[in-house]
Amino acid sequence: LALVPLVISIISLPFLPNCAFWDGLVFYGEIAFPTAIFGALFGLSCAWLTKRTRSAIMLFLAFWCITLFLSFIPGYYNPQLYTYGWQYGFFPGIVWDESLQLTSAYLAFRLENVLWIVFALSLAYEMRLPRRPKMWFVIPGVISVALFGFHDWFHITTSHQALESALTQTFHPDSTCTVYYTALTDDEKVKLSRDVRWYLHDIERRFDLSTSHPPIAIYIYSSSDQMFDLIGTRSASLAKPWLGEVHIAKENLESLKHELTHVMLREKGVFPFYASWSTGITEGAAMSVEPEYDGIYTLDEHAARILQLHYASGVKEIMSFTGFAANASEKSYVLAGSFSRYLLKTYGAVRYDRVYSSLDWKKEYGKPLDSLETEWKRWLQPMMTPLSADDSDHFAYYYNRSSIIYEPCLRRIGKLEREGSESLRRRSFKDALNYYRAAIEEGAGISALFDEETTLLRMNNWQAALTALDTTRTPAIRKQLPALDLQRADLHVLAGDTSLADSLYANAQSIKLNWQRFLYSYTGSILLQSYPDSLWKNYLMNAFTNRNWNSTLNDEWLRRMSQIYAAANDARSQLAIKVLQLDNLIRSGKFLKIQDSDFSIASIPLFTSNDSLALSIYLRVRNEYCIGETGEKFCPVKYRRAAQEISDELSAEWKYLQPPQSVPGRETNPK
Repeated sequence: LALVPLVISIISLPFLPNCAFWDGLVFYGEIAFPTAIFGALFGLSCAWLTKRTRSAIMLFLAFWCITLFLSFIPGYYNPQLYTYGWQYGFFPGIVWDESLQLTSAYLAFRLENVLWIVFALSLAYEMRLPRRPKMWFVIPGVISVALFGFHDWFHITTSHQALESALTQTFHPDSTCTVYYTALTDDEKVKLSRDVRWYLHDIERRFDLSTSHPPIAIYIYSSSDQMFDLIGTRSASLAKPWLGEVHIAKENLESLKHELTHVMLREKGVFPFYASWSTGITEGAAMSVEPEYDGIYTLDEHAARILQLHYASGVKEIMSFTGFAANASEKSYVLAGSFSRYLLKTYGAVRYDRVYSSLDWKKEYGKPLDSLETEWKRWLQPMMTPLSADDSDHFAYYYNRSSIIYEPCLRRIGKLEREGSESLRRRSFKDALNYYRAAIEEGAGISALFDEETTLLRMNNWQAALTALDTTRTPAIRKQLPALDLQRADLHVLAGDTSLADSLYANAQSIKLNWQRFLYSYTGSILLQSYPDSLWKNYLMNAFTNRNWNSTLNDEWLRRMSQIYAAANDARSQLAIKVLQLDNLIRSGKFLKIQDSDFSIASIPLFTSNDSLALSIYLRVRNEYCIGETGEKFCPVKYRRAAQEISDELSAEWKYLQPPQSVPGRETNPK
């Protein structure tokens, strides 16, 4: 019977081409056949233990169900996302990871299965003989039980003890929260401690939660690779509300407030995961607390454009049990988040908290979901203003795509990209290039193309990197071309084609995919046009080709360039340099060095809306690290909603974190 699905798959190949057939065949051989064999042998041991067929079947079913339940316990009580069970082999968890792989832990687990088979068969064999059983069958049983103590060592499980032995350092943002980490600077710890205190307070306030909550543990991994090695997910941050835990890679800390919302809402969630049974409500709640979406437009503006451009008809489907995953994740998260914002603003937290657990819209709001959806659409209507071509391209980039469940070859592409990353880490550059190019041919998007570019730059071959970005035009990449403009512009500067580079910088500024890409394209454009014009080219040449390039060298170059532009009284170029210096400080974790004592904001000529937006974003980002002017007054009207939301959030955070003013004759304790 184990052959039946395989035969069907083979017969269907002429009608449903499968680019991952051989990979799937390997998985089938590694998972399906061992499971079928083990199931037959466990069934045989049940048949030997009892002579009645019906009793043997009932015994086997009981054994199957109990061991299945036990196999999921490590994934529930441990930090890990994955589980192993003899019935299914390997379960990677509920978070999507294209790069699914079996490791040596799977082999160790299957060898352990063999020991259990030997124990079950030998026990049953001895029990059925008409004599006193010999006790030799105890040996494989004892060995199997003893192996449980080595599960962490084999990576079959990852216990909290194993995780805390890897993330050895801790600090406490407040009395109820512990952060585990290995790679944070002192400045990063100061900022993270400040942010966590604010996040907890703000989430409590927004959802009217109890100020007394169970302990929270935040595990910060030095990289996504370390996170994958320890708990089994590489691309996604993870919250386990029932354990009060957040697992997040250092590079993804911008989503920490989102994950903490899942944990804080455990008091409103439903057993066993203490979240809502609706993925739409669970994720919508977490999205609603984020102050902005891409730094250019607000979450609600994104939702309005999705409806206006007919990328979705509403939010009702997303709030269903399966509808969230059936749509592209970008659309589902944004629509659910905007709808949750509307409900919280209009009806308050109490009703939302109740529907979070009950899912009974009529009972909690006195009206069905259809009516609430109609109200929400009316609320978004004022944001559905006429769109420019750049606006249309901006939103098409994010939302003119389908769910991953409809994308072909994702597992195959994920495997190739994973092998490319491993080759790049080993400095096997030619192998990495082959893997990334094969992934692109299979239908990978721009992430694989950027990985190819990175590999070529590591090989000091920026000309080949430029050729790859300029000429690779597979269907998947063609849909995401605007994201290439910034990298192409930088490389065309090196190639001496300043006219094309300037045009590409302008394109990136116009489409504004997010605040980072806008700010860097603005910076490149200004410095490309500044005198002496060779400075920017020399800076990029060093950044791309100098193997010893680091934050210290970067800072020295930027300081030298700043002095030249200051002598030339070029305020706009000084702003561009300040953007790069700020980015360098943030990347190196030296926030306390951020200062503007040598830089006058008033001296910047705001000739265009891009000048105003760049200054606004620069001040906003700077304000995240040291209190100061937030810059929303400089922001063009078109983007002022997002600027105001972020400014309000930062102002509220700084105000909350200020120590209370002392009153004469009364003692006060600072936060």
